[in-house]
Amino acid sequence: MMDSPTSINDQTPKEKPVVITSTNTKSPSFKFSLVNPKILGAMTVLLLLVGGTGAGVYLVQSPQQATSQASLTGVSLSFKPDQIQVNASSQFSVDVFADAGENKINSTDLNFKYDPEILDLKSISPGQFLPRILIDPKLEPGNALVSLGTDSNSGVTGGGIIASLVFEVKNSDSPQTEITFDQKTTSIKVLNRAGEGIGDTFGKANVTINSTTIPQTEETTTNNPDSQTSSPPNVADFNNDGLINSIDLSIMYAAWGEPESDTQKKADLNNDDTVNGLDYSTFLPKFKK
Repeated sequence: MMDSPTSINDQTPKEKPVVITSTNTKSPSFKFSLVNPKILGAMTVLLLLVGGTGAGVYLVQSPQQATSQASLTGVSLSFKPDQIQVNASSQFSVDVFADAGENKINSTDLNFKYDPEILDLKSISPGQFLPRILIDPKLEPGNALVSLGTDSNSGVTGGGIIASLVFEVKNSDSPQTEITFDQKTTSIKVLNRAGEGIGDTFGKANVTINSTTIPQTEETTTNNPDSQTSSPPNVADFNNDGLINSIDLSIMYAAWGEPESDTQKKADLNNDDTVNGLDYSTFLPKFKK
């Protein structure tokens, strides 16, 4: 005989069902382990940050270290031309040239030596490489001093004319002489250089004096007024304003070397196609500040 059916309401579960909710969920406990993915990820990011910062510092320091090493190669000072042939009782000009390479020259103290029995130094004028006169030239028999620098504190690289010297040859029986730097007192200020004068070199100029002067022809003396040693009083008035002042001096500095414009060509007072110390020595007596 079959049992009678039981209704659904009469069926009672043996255990009450458990409903899982977010409030009943427990967070798993964190355990430190080198193999933990989170730890590995954090360490990887940290290493990348440290490595990137170190690489950046290295890249910034490397050019500075290279520049510092380049500064140790030294600066070369020389005379141009270094072989000079002149007549007795005549004047000549020689330029002081600096080859700085990658060094940054800020200033220089120049001390020239020569035989006062043979040569007489008439003037020193600054070049375009170091145009600022820090200490005025001091001319003494056989010795001359001048201090020149840049217009800013950044220094200059490469090469250029530091100064131009104008000498006069005295009547002398000595066929040869020379112009040199006094290496004990001549100094070159290079920015960021570890030691003074490391690798610096100093040249000299050999001067050969002809015993007799080259005679001028009658045509040159008579028909060429430019051959005369003296010049008209207003020849140094390059801008034709009736004055010979700092404006004319700036025109001469701008024309230094090979003049380009018609105004600059007026600064070539001896018409040798070059503006240098010879023209400056002619201009200086006419200059009025």
